[in-house]
Amino acid sequence: ASGSVWVNFNVNGPMETPPVNIDDVLDFTATINPIAGDDLPADNTFTLHQTVVGSFDPNDKHCLEGATVSPDKIGNYLHYVINFENTGTFPATNIVIADEIDESKFDISTFQLTSAPTIADVRITGNKVEFILPNINLGVNERGNVTFKIKTKNTLTVGATVTNIANIFFDYNFPIETNPANTTFQQLSVSEFDRDNSIVVSPNPVSDVLHVKANSEIKSVQVYDIQGRLVMTQLPSMTETVIEMKQSNSGIYFVKVVSGEGMSVQKVMKQ
Repeated sequence: ASGSVWVNFNVNGPMETPPVNIDDVLDFTATINPIAGDDLPADNTFTLHQTVVGSFDPNDKHCLEGATVSPDKIGNYLHYVINFENTGTFPATNIVIADEIDESKFDISTFQLTSAPTIADVRITGNKVEFILPNINLGVNERGNVTFKIKTKNTLTVGATVTNIANIFFDYNFPIETNPANTTFQQLSVSEFDRDNSIVVSPNPVSDVLHVKANSEIKSVQVYDIQGRLVMTQLPSMTETVIEMKQSNSGIYFVKVVSGEGMSVQKVMKQ
């Protein structure tokens, strides 16, 4: 005769007491008694060493307009991207991003989500915006981002700096605070308008994949549709990157590329 006994354990998260963290080892020993009359008493004890797996997130946040914006843009939209990556040892089931908006400098009524990796539930409570990404199942070493736009108050003055910080929750882990995304309204130097003629965007027209190359590090790639809506963002930090266009609608797009040597805006036809 044989049989099985199932036992369920509730394992604490990193924020509980006592905390259980990624790569902790949980030791379990099971013993069956009595052994009298057992044909194989040597297998009545079993020890399991279970390594804890979980998701983890290095993150960053950027204002796509940059660290310096012309004062004539006061009162206009600023676009933000929040990046996250699972460097843990197990897929992340749920991700929540909490962003507190400084209402003295931003008009929270103008907030708009512009992109997310899955259907996101956006909740705004007072000055707190939460991006809830349920069942995202972000695999190990996989990345994602959310982008949004919000207008600054038109009462800001030249020299004013706006700051935005977010906290990212991966499953039951402690929240991780992003870097502060600081943008100052001041006159731009001539060099910030330099055109980088080394930037190549091809093929054009494009059907599936758009290749972007430059002689220096590509800081950001933004794709806008013909109505001027931001539809895609990348922050590659390398000299080459690709943009997946296969799922995009046919039509005209504008690709804005910012590199270490300047910028370039190119018109692309999606077939």
